Amino acid sequence: MSDSQAPAVIRLRVPEFRKRAERVGLTSEDEIAGHLGVNRSTVNRVLREQQAPGNVFIACVLHRLPRVKFPDVFEIVTPDGERKDEAA
Repeated sequence: MSDSQAPAVIRLRVPEFRKRAERVGLTSEDEIAGHLGVNRSTVNRVLREQQAPGNVFIACVLHRLPRVKFPDVFEIVTPDGERKDEAA
């Protein structure tokens, strides 16, 4: 697959996500995982940018963190490194 055919990926805006989580008292990865209903290992890998957030992670963040919209904590990155979001 060439760069022009490579898919864009969704990335978590880690600093903003952490701020939003801390606002509701979630400071550890265990607390975040429990609140979101996902595995702690998934939270760990996504927060360290070793894994892109999957559909379940994204849905749980948007559903279980108050007043969080997609562009608040996620961004779309194109194969050429361009970052796209609605918040900018």
